[in-house]
Amino acid sequence: MPRKKQGQLERKLCSCGERPVAINYVKDNVTHYRSLCSSCSKKKRRRKKLQVPNYSLKPQCEKCGFVPKFYQQLDVYHNKDDGIIKTVCLNCQEELNHTNVWSQGDLVADF
Repeated sequence: MPRKKQGQLERKLCSCGERPVAINYVKDNVTHYRSLCSSCSKKKRRRKKLQVPNYSLKPQCEKCGFVPKFYQQLDVYHNKDDGIIKTVCLNCQEELNHTNVWSQGDLVADF
């Protein structure tokens, strides 16, 4: 078994215990590793869709009017304070997550 270079970090197993952690980057001939394997990293990045009973997504974003090519480009926006539920595109969803301001028109309940 070859010796590791001086300053080289040791590659460990992921917390799942099945695979070695993924390589993050190499700098000055020293390999640096992530804390998770690639499979665990992909699972962590998956977004969980909000499940709202008796609500179906509209065909376009209700904030900017974007008509998606694929239905995965739309998400549900739920304002917990007012109990308002709207269909928004992913760009508007991120904007609303950071600002929590619906600047186009007033929010009106769909029910």
